[in-house]
Amino acid sequence: MKQELSSMTEVLVYWIKFLILAVLAYIAPVQSLMIATGVLVFVDFFAGVARARKLREPITSHKMKRTVVKGLVYQAAIMLGLMIETYFLSETPIVKLIAATIAMVELKSINENIKIAFDIDLLKTVIDKLQTQKEVEK
Repeated sequence: MKQELSSMTEVLVYWIKFLILAVLAYIAPVQSLMIATGVLVFVDFFAGVARARKLREPITSHKMKRTVVKGLVYQAAIMLGLMIETYFLSETPIVKLIAATIAMVELKSINENIKIAFDIDLLKTVIDKLQTQKEVEK
């Protein structure tokens, strides 16, 4: 009985490893987009914490949980986009559109939080630098 249980455990571990490797192989084409999205959510979280401290707002576990859920939803959206692009709309760059939308939302949120926390408008700073560079090139 004990040997039979051990054998069943080995088979279960084998199939779990197989499933994990299959999922990792499937999402390999969008791995960089998923990492970039995760980084943006991470940066937004810390910018939000800095904003909350500046405004003396409480930092609650409920707000932290929303960040985790947001990150998971973003990852799921990218994977769903990969499935749609792979099986239905291979000519349309669904994954890139989803990732670009997520990036714009997160960058806007980061900019808003940093503007409040540190009185720096990152978007305006970048635009000013680009205009200065453009004028120098003329």
